[in-house]
Amino acid sequence: MKKWIDLAFKLGFSKAYPLNCTKFIVHPETREMCAANRCNMYGKCWTCPPACGSLEYCAKILSQYHFGLLVELVQPLDDPFDIEGMMAAGKLHQEKFIALVDKLREIWPRLLPLSANTCTRCETCTYPISPCRFPKTAFSPIEAFGLIVSEIYEANEIPYIYQEKNITLIGCCLLA
Repeated sequence: MKKWIDLAFKLGFSKAYPLNCTKFIVHPETREMCAANRCNMYGKCWTCPPACGSLEYCAKILSQYHFGLLVELVQPLDDPFDIEGMMAAGKLHQEKFIALVDKLREIWPRLLPLSANTCTRCETCTYPISPCRFPKTAFSPIEAFGLIVSEIYEANEIPYIYQEKNITLIGCCLLA
């Protein structure tokens, strides 16, 4: 696992931790949040509900993974309402996450990437008109799989430190 953590640091992530995926608990409430369309992506892409599959389907996929890697990118903000800073941090996180996923997939072809946001491999998703352009490399948001980020941290005894002038974006690479 140290090799993968070192890779995450080399790619520019602020922190990286091993994950015990057997501690994941799938919550229907996360799908209710998705259906409320708080992120404005519900029904708009292949990697978000309902296109990413039922919660039961996602739980079945998660059950196939036992360990993984959690990465964090911590970026400074001018203030807690720095939307431009948040957007720039989100873009940077996705770029680094895609690079990490692509490297890890060379060793772990069955890798399941889950990110802080929806997939950004394409500028515009083909949903629902055409099939996904990159079905083997697309990634879903953590919440789309019914997971609650704070529970992932707690179950794996990973410290999460909120800082008002920073944004912390995470991604999980489930390896096997």
